[in-house]
Amino acid sequence: MSVGEPEFLVPRGRKHRPFPFNLHSTQHFDQSDLLMQDGVRLTNATRTVIDMAIAGLPAREIEQVIDDAMQRRMTSLPTLQKRTAQLCGRGVPGSSMLKALVLDSGGDSYLERRFLAPVRRARLPRPRCQVVHRSDGKRIARVDFQFVGTNIIVEVSGRLGHASDRDRRRDARRRNELQASGHVVLEFTTADVLDDPTYVIESVRARLVEAGAL
Repeated sequence: MSVGEPEFLVPRGRKHRPFPFNLHSTQHFDQSDLLMQDGVRLTNATRTVIDMAIAGLPAREIEQVIDDAMQRRMTSLPTLQKRTAQLCGRGVPGSSMLKALVLDSGGDSYLERRFLAPVRRARLPRPRCQVVHRSDGKRIARVDFQFVGTNIIVEVSGRLGHASDRDRRRDARRRNELQASGHVVLEFTTADVLDDPTYVIESVRARLVEAGAL
């Protein structure tokens, strides 16, 4: 599907005249899947993600749309899981892939998604994503992950946005502020997350055990 090429979704079973654009049909056409923008009826982010999977688009492209929609608060993990379960039953094209992608969604980057996957496989508690911390009404930091009911924070640091001396100084200061407020901050590099997930999981598990969360 090329950028800017319109895709149309219509109820299955109706007769339609020849159409100069890509036309898809569905048996499940719910008003809750629709929204109006500038007088045009569109599918919402949740339904768009599902239709992309059914249409056979690449997993990486769908993954990016899921994460972007979550970041922009256009959908949520519970909403996407619920609608996926309703529309993507056995035999529906792309359903297995979509359900797998949804499991590890919610992060703000590819690296964060790659952190969530081994956490899930290790049966550790799912952390909250993109948690904002404040002190005296002032924002200290937005952290990648925090495990619910604990003071354990996890940051995954790729090269983008952390390359210069100024970036590293800023990261060090925010880490110091978080630690001064009583938080345990675990930081993992791209190499840790991608090449040595066992080390990542063992480190997280040890801190969760110390905190009495396991």
